Amino acid sequence: MNFGEMLPLLLAQTSAPAGGAAPPPPGMDMQFFVFIGLIMVAFYFVILRPQRKEQVARQEAIDALKKGDRVMTTGGIYGTIQEVNKEEGICILQVDKNVRLTIARSAITPIPPPKEAAASSAAAPAKT
Repeated sequence: MNFGEMLPLLLAQTSAPAGGAAPPPPGMDMQFFVFIGLIMVAFYFVILRPQRKEQVARQEAIDALKKGDRVMTTGGIYGTIQEVNKEEGICILQVDKNVRLTIARSAITPIPPPKEAAASSAAAPAKT
C-alpha cells in the first residue's frame, strides 16, 4: 500500500463525525493511562524522593552548625565558624588569623570528618 492509498484512510480516521463527538484516537485506552501512571511513580522514586532526602539531610546539617565547626562555602572558601545567628540566618566564618566573613547559613556546606583517611592512617604501620 503506497502513500496515495493510505492518505484517504488517514484523513477519514482523523475527521470527526458530523453528528456527534469524535471517537477517541486509537491507543487512548486504559493501558495508556496505566503506562503514564507507572512513569510518574518511577519518576518519583528515581528523582524526587532522593532529592528530598538529600535536601532534608543538608538542612539538618545546616541547623546543627555550631562554633568551631569546619565548613566550606558554596564559593569554595574554607573556614571555621565563630558565631551562628539563626534569627538573621547568618554565620561569621573565620578564614585566617584576622579575616572574618559574614556568610548566609544557606551558603555553607559542612565538611564531614574524614572517616577513610583516619581509618587508613590508623591501620598503616608507622615508618621508622
